[in-house]
Amino acid sequence: MADGRPLEGLKAYWRVVETEKKLALGSEKLRSNVESLLAARDSNAAIAALDLLAAIDDEAAQDKIAAIASSDQRNAVRLRARKLADDKGYGKKVDRVKSFSLDLLQFKSCQDRATAVPVLRQLGDKRAIPALERARGKRRRGFLIFGGGSANKCMIAALDDAIAHLSQLP
Repeated sequence: MADGRPLEGLKAYWRVVETEKKLALGSEKLRSNVESLLAARDSNAAIAALDLLAAIDDEAAQDKIAAIASSDQRNAVRLRARKLADDKGYGKKVDRVKSFSLDLLQFKSCQDRATAVPVLRQLGDKRAIPALERARGKRRRGFLIFGGGSANKCMIAALDDAIAHLSQLP
């Protein structure tokens, strides 16, 4: 890892976790090196680091994975962390409103973004309203008068329904 080869370093750490889990749990150096990769530009390294933290599976690792699942700006990393948290049984630690709001605002296609709307509605948390309203007003860039319009045309009715539902909650 010190030589700038994070994936090779993670492979070595995997061997430690598989053969001596107690040693891995007690190693602050291992933990700090792995956690430093969570912020790496390389999403593959960050995802591999998440998988290693999930294998360590102590309270600190769970909290770190839940934090990444809640607010990481990289879609692939956030989705992997959310899946790990759900699969390992600590998905309740994830701030789902923040996580799915990021899905709604950042996924590329309208259909992919639309999958977040019913989840945000079902969560029943008013904190989702600003993200839903922002998505409602999102415009597609065009050239002069051509190609503009709603970037979220495929889900306008669902957005309106979710906003109305959440606005009525106490």
